[in-house]
Amino acid sequence: MTDSAALPGDNNEPIVPIEPITPVEPDGELHTLLNYFHAALFEPVSTLKKLTAETATRTKELWFEAFLVVVIAGAIMGGVKSQSASQLLFFVTSRILDMLLFWYIASSILVTLSKMMGTRKYTMKEGAAITGIAFAPLVLTGLLGCLAALPQFLYMGILSLPFLWMIALLAMAYRIALGISYMKLMLMIMVLPPLLFLVEAFWICSALVMALSLPFRS
Repeated sequence: MTDSAALPGDNNEPIVPIEPITPVEPDGELHTLLNYFHAALFEPVSTLKKLTAETATRTKELWFEAFLVVVIAGAIMGGVKSQSASQLLFFVTSRILDMLLFWYIASSILVTLSKMMGTRKYTMKEGAAITGIAFAPLVLTGLLGCLAALPQFLYMGILSLPFLWMIALLAMAYRIALGISYMKLMLMIMVLPPLLFLVEAFWICSALVMALSLPFRS
């Protein structure tokens, strides 16, 4: 007499091994704003490494999530300092535009440096997705606004923490994306802005000299 509920492996039946669960890549989980925001705050290093890897396939698609982070951060920052409805509209709009402009400049610099240094050459959307991570801490300024009753120097010090966090994340994004050390990154920061200013000043002065040298028409 045999037991009808035979165990796996009885009667010479092969035991089918259980396949291990393959972990989902971080860049594959960033298809929503919450996932992107969470990864930017709590897993920036591993997320940036996945976004800048040669095998990354969805980095270009994440620019919209970065756009939402920048817009939300700008809206919250503008809303903190508003005292009326008219101020709310003005400050929110202006702060969003400021953040979008800064985001565009940061992305453009990353794309340009990637092409100059011969590393992985990023597209504008990829650069936007990578640098957009740095703006996530600015969303926290809305929570810190409730501390306005503190002494002014203490309140301003606490309010500056998200900005310092943003600068740290932006430096981290540049370093990982370009594959350089922090020392080389610091040298680039100190050398490139004055160099770009001199180049721009040269062309502006050249244009002015050419314009002044033209004969005036009656």
